[in-house]
Amino acid sequence: MLAALIAFGFARYFFRSISRGVVAKFIDPEALEANLVRSGWRYALLLRLTPVAPFGITSYGLGLTPISWCHYILTTFGTFPFLLACVCAGKASGMIIGSHGEFDRALLWRLTALFTIGAMLVALAIRHLPRLLRRAGMADAPDGD
Repeated sequence: MLAALIAFGFARYFFRSISRGVVAKFIDPEALEANLVRSGWRYALLLRLTPVAPFGITSYGLGLTPISWCHYILTTFGTFPFLLACVCAGKASGMIIGSHGEFDRALLWRLTALFTIGAMLVALAIRHLPRLLRRAGMADAPDGD
């Protein structure tokens, strides 16, 4: 976690202005940043939960965006259940394919169902979390659609 925070801060304070200049050549950085300020935590969490890039690279990349430190930390902690599930899946893969090469299809289907349910729960949480935070009266709740 400390390495992720250092990477985020390093990119934020040393490379953000340079990256804005590069991005300005291709798109309107003001519009992009307005969208990221409003719901950047969603992009950060989805980026963290997909195997698009290594964790360290995404930390540097997110440091170049205007998302707040608070949202960055929350989305980074939000990936721990997914990482735990990946570790459990790696352990279970040894049980799916046994030491003699036998294949347990029933266990594979159960794991597939569990990952599907988990992905659907994450999608629902991302969709409804802003509304729930606003109802709870949190002042700095991320903005929803």
